[in-house]
Amino acid sequence: MCGIGGAISRSDELNPLMPLIIEGQHRRGPDFNSQINLSVLDVRIALAHNRLAILDLTESSNQPFVDPSTGACIVYNGEIYNYRELREELTALGENFITRGDTEVLLKSFLRWGPDFYQKINGMFAFAVWNPLTETLTLARDRFGVKPCYYYNRNNQFAFASTTQALARFFNPKPSNEYMSHGILYSLYEDTHGTSPYDEIQSLPPGHVLELKGPSVNIRQVYSLPDRLMPELDALDFEKALKLTDETLRSAVEVRMRSDVPITLSLSGGLDSALIASYARELSSQKFQAFSFGALGDAESESALASLTAKHLGIELHHVDLPLNRVCDTFEKVLFDQEAPFADPTVLAQNRVFEAMNRSGLRVSLGGQGADEVFMGYRKFQFFYLKELLKQNNYSRAMSVGLGIARMLASDSKLLKEMFQQRSRYKKAAVYESPFRDHSLNEKFALRLRNYPDLRSRQMADVGFASLLTLLRYEDRNSMGHSVESRMPFLDYRMIELGSSLSTEHKVKNGYGKFILRELARRRGLPKAIAFTRAKRAFSNNSSLWLNEGGLASHIESGVHAQLTKLQEVFNDSTMSLLRDPRTYRDPSQFSLVVTANWLARTV
Repeated sequence: MCGIGGAISRSDELNPLMPLIIEGQHRRGPDFNSQINLSVLDVRIALAHNRLAILDLTESSNQPFVDPSTGACIVYNGEIYNYRELREELTALGENFITRGDTEVLLKSFLRWGPDFYQKINGMFAFAVWNPLTETLTLARDRFGVKPCYYYNRNNQFAFASTTQALARFFNPKPSNEYMSHGILYSLYEDTHGTSPYDEIQSLPPGHVLELKGPSVNIRQVYSLPDRLMPELDALDFEKALKLTDETLRSAVEVRMRSDVPITLSLSGGLDSALIASYARELSSQKFQAFSFGALGDAESESALASLTAKHLGIELHHVDLPLNRVCDTFEKVLFDQEAPFADPTVLAQNRVFEAMNRSGLRVSLGGQGADEVFMGYRKFQFFYLKELLKQNNYSRAMSVGLGIARMLASDSKLLKEMFQQRSRYKKAAVYESPFRDHSLNEKFALRLRNYPDLRSRQMADVGFASLLTLLRYEDRNSMGHSVESRMPFLDYRMIELGSSLSTEHKVKNGYGKFILRELARRRGLPKAIAFTRAKRAFSNNSSLWLNEGGLASHIESGVHAQLTKLQEVFNDSTMSLLRDPRTYRDPSQFSLVVTANWLARTV
């Protein structure tokens, strides 16, 4: 897990950019940083790397890494979890290795198989390879966008990095109204169209490669989840589906425990992280430490259920809190780490958890991100399923699903208000106006079921853009902001392809989402309060308390009001009315608006 960067131009004009990239990405890789300068005729190529050492801690795996036989050079951010198996396969094909890590394996895999390496590699990655034999620079990003990759391509200047900070400082681009609008209106910032917080900086879409050869830039998709579905799995009976899910998740956890440094666990009070912890505990004799947000004994936090899981599995649990006198400082840290606005106060809690891991000297974490998207854990999927059944005239099944929804609502009444506030995102008549002046919203976030041919397609949209990409940005920036690598077994491509292929009946049942995972947890002996809780458990928090008693509302408001003159040139009149109203800053439902305005106040 690291930071990468590079630049290509026909003069020395981009030379000052490289130190900015290395400095700005120090927390992503504090163990070693270096730069290599190459040239072809009048073209200058610079590649830079910040290393967080996880595999093969020796200096032989430092980057930029050059292949001795071809002269090809790679800078790489991520982990290839099946690097041992790939190294054996490549060795049998005649390749020789000088390191014990995954970087050399990735480079040789790419050189031998080209973009077909996607069919072989299991990992999260963003990398750049300069191949002097073809005089081509290739950028690649993993299947689902776990790792970031941004690039700038204008006026015969090409540059890329893991983050936008240095690129924005150097090229001075304008903020993207489209990106900000989607964050404000949908609480979703990231998409699969290559947008970023800035108009002139692009994000390489997940599952894509970019090839730069001379003045020509070619971007193409090399992985598509719909093309990887397995129709035969839809007909599996529940027991066979459960067995396959068990075997696949076990393997996904096992390969993610390959590390030359200790591994810790991110443990909420919910099902997903508890399942991951259960497998990790079974697969390793390591004495795990786990971290959970919420003060011990706080009834409003996840601490009680997290403690139940930890006690059941024999894991040492650290409770992480956010004192009210640290709320504003933590907000500033998060805004700095994210390099963009964020829509949910829980991002502060997540950042504190990674901070605690770092203080304990831990740098690899296993977490449960992704299960809700892959196994229909969100409540909306139960309503979508009911609607699809009614459309199919399957009234007997619809009645069963409707009764389950009734039980779900009765058990989780505190979230009814939140669900009511979010309902417009999924209504047929939902049409949003841009909050910005002179800007027409280009609607890319099609969230309603009617936009898709069936529920499976709508579920895959969550994996593609409608939930996961924004959450992955939060996870990556928060973890890397504290030099911690976050590994997520549910985002193993085998788990995503499996979960997307399974019948909806195995995922939504009796008023529960992720039903097959719940049954798996029950059979593994996890407490029923964990396996079949109806409450959503993430890094829960009391956002109203932070906004008011923690002073966060006033802190955000003061930053916005200091730049009202500039902001009124950006936002339209109705948005400005909201930003002038003190009540807006104390309303959790307006959090994405006020944070976006606060970020823009520092940027425009």
